[in-house]
Amino acid sequence: MIPPQQARKVLVVAYHYPPSGSVGTRRTLNFIRHLPEFGWAPLVLTVCEDYYSQHDDGGLNDGLPPPPVYRTPVFSPERLLRRRGRDENRLQAHAAPTAAARRRNLGSVIKGILHAVAIPDEVAGWLPFAFFRGARVINKERVELIYATSPPPTTLIVGVCLSLMSNRPLVVDLRDNWAVYPDWLY
Repeated sequence: MIPPQQARKVLVVAYHYPPSGSVGTRRTLNFIRHLPEFGWAPLVLTVCEDYYSQHDDGGLNDGLPPPPVYRTPVFSPERLLRRRGRDENRLQAHAAPTAAARRRNLGSVIKGILHAVAIPDEVAGWLPFAFFRGARVINKERVELIYATSPPPTTLIVGVCLSLMSNRPLVVDLRDNWAVYPDWLY
């Protein structure tokens, strides 16, 4: 094994990372676990912890020292709508059922429109935050390789943009249904 100070650095762009409870999290962790054996020191670019709908705080790192993790926010109109709906429900608990039903119906219409225009996926609002943070990390840490794992496809766009900006090679990991159902997300 190469000493950590001599290892080459790889930026891992992964939307799902602990404490996310998704299956993609485990795949990314298993990949990262083996990088030091081959002379690579991983750095992770991901989202802030409160953006995950599923949390799994137990045993995801399996006792290994965690790599440096750079977390960013995500602009998510759907998340804003959910928060607004919770606030309205709290304030309007005694409102007439028909008014509440109309608000829910309007919310689902707006949510459908947002899903239809969210290209390539519902986390496209992560792109500017991830790009700017990733660019700073690449320059500060002298990253030599970018590795992007998908889904969501936005991670691939982040990886491509960072690769083009920094002139670093890009490796992509197409997980899940990409091989079997390439049009699954659309």
